[in-house]
Amino acid sequence: MKKLLVFIMVVCPFVLMAQSWNNDSYLKCNEKNFRNYAPFSKLISAINPDYRLLNAAVFFVTNEARIKHRKRPIPYSSFLESSAFHHSKAMAEQSFFSHVNPNDPTRATTEDRGTLAGISNPAIAENIAMTALWRKSTYLSIAEELVSMWMNSPGHRSNILSDDAKAMGCGVYVRDGRAVLGTQNFQWFYDVVEACGTQKDRLP
Repeated sequence: MKKLLVFIMVVCPFVLMAQSWNNDSYLKCNEKNFRNYAPFSKLISAINPDYRLLNAAVFFVTNEARIKHRKRPIPYSSFLESSAFHHSKAMAEQSFFSHVNPNDPTRATTEDRGTLAGISNPAIAENIAMTALWRKSTYLSIAEELVSMWMNSPGHRSNILSDDAKAMGCGVYVRDGRAVLGTQNFQWFYDVVEACGTQKDRLP
């Protein structure tokens, strides 16, 4: 009598993820298991980085830092990710490094940028940082570098560990294949409310 071999396949949630990172990916990955997601350990392309993946890496490393300090993880907001990403992009393309955009009055403040991202009640605290992109930089290593810089700065650390943050989004942009501009946006005090039909800035 022939024996029937039965193979039991265990499906990891990460296998089910789409190749491209998107908003739904935040439902399958969290601050406790994200280091098991292999694409975070890939080398970053200096020419064509996966910005959604890079933004997510910074988001999860930030919440990981909060947990280490006995703080609850902050929920994700695609609107805050959009406002953060477009500020990093503006800093990279327009060669400034500031919480205030000196070149575009419609994007001057964090509240201006939150409004453009589709938030009707923006009350945003912001962290920014800049680091180098090396040949061996991975999505995870850049995220760790940015969060480490913020955690070693009292004001930025205070934002990350604040109990007032209701939601967070992180946005990163690569300049000339060599420099990385990172922005974190935190919605303070109140949950993010979408301004329906008014969003001008969208994610890549």
